Amino acid sequence: EKVPRSILLAELINHMPQGLGLLEFKLESSRILPPKSDKNKSAKGRKSRSGTRSVGEKSIPKPPQYDSRISLTGFAPTDVHVSEFLAELNGHPLLRDVNLVSSKETIEEDRTIREFKLTASLQQNADVRRLASENPATSSSRNVFISSGASSNDE
Repeated sequence: EKVPRSILLAELINHMPQGLGLLEFKLESSRILPPKSDKNKSAKGRKSRSGTRSVGEKSIPKPPQYDSRISLTGFAPTDVHVSEFLAELNGHPLLRDVNLVSSKETIEEDRTIREFKLTASLQQNADVRRLASENPATSSSRNVFISSGASSNDE
């Protein structure tokens, strides 16, 4: 798995504004079937007179690809918190097509809150190994500390 579920959930939680919470998280995946090709069907598997297979296009199996969809139900103190969360998710390198499905005001234990539902899709080429290189906030703080320590030793 290029994006483990635990890391995906951690990324969502780390991008939530203060006061926002999740009630439900769904991750559904469906396999994307490759298009059928009729090329070389007649030549496939034929041997030449020497007994060796003809050198044509080699069929290298490709790993299966999936279309993964996320649906979230959560709560927030205000609409501003919901829009901040949507903005964070829209800019996230693992996600695409982030949409607010609904947002409604409810009263829980004498407090007014916003209950919201949103959907998103996982990028087709999403890979958490590239996440650290694309997200300078998680990797640069450590590098800045190390480089600033090195520069003080050089003086």
